[in-house]
Amino acid sequence: MTMKLGPQGPGWQTKLQQVLCAAAENKFVQVATVREDGTPACRTMGLAGFIQGTQQALLQTHAKSYKSSHLAQNNWVEICNWNAASQQQFRLRGSVTIWYHNADRAPGKPFQSPVQKKTDQQDKAPPSFLLLVVDVAEVDYVHLESDTRAIWSKQRSSADGQHVWHKQDVNP
Repeated sequence: MTMKLGPQGPGWQTKLQQVLCAAAENKFVQVATVREDGTPACRTMGLAGFIQGTQQALLQTHAKSYKSSHLAQNNWVEICNWNAASQQQFRLRGSVTIWYHNADRAPGKPFQSPVQKKTDQQDKAPPSFLLLVVDVAEVDYVHLESDTRAIWSKQRSSADGQHVWHKQDVNP
């Protein structure tokens, strides 16, 4: 069954935000990128949250980390969050835009905010850090306790050109 979701937003985001708010350790996620040689790289990072009113996830990384060069070659990532207490897993797939805090750290690329006002995460980040904005395109959600799994995917509506989320329940 495929379901078109309205302006209230996708259900995956509400579920994930509940998990993230339940405990500080829930904000640690695994992030996979692709190295220059085409092999995968995975590391643990902190998920800072979402840009309000969007499905754009916020991560921070040091400007000198290997992630920066990986993302320059291939800007697709997968983020995985597992919560043992609630038995829920979220896998978010999307493309990354890098926002620089300090033009000195990235010649020719001045810091620009993806939103009108600075977010709290931007204000707290040292200048040697980059803000990674992940435009989530697909979410694979598993809840082991209830034996359910759903995949949400963002698609462009042919009627008005806007993006809409479709949910499909699948076998766990």
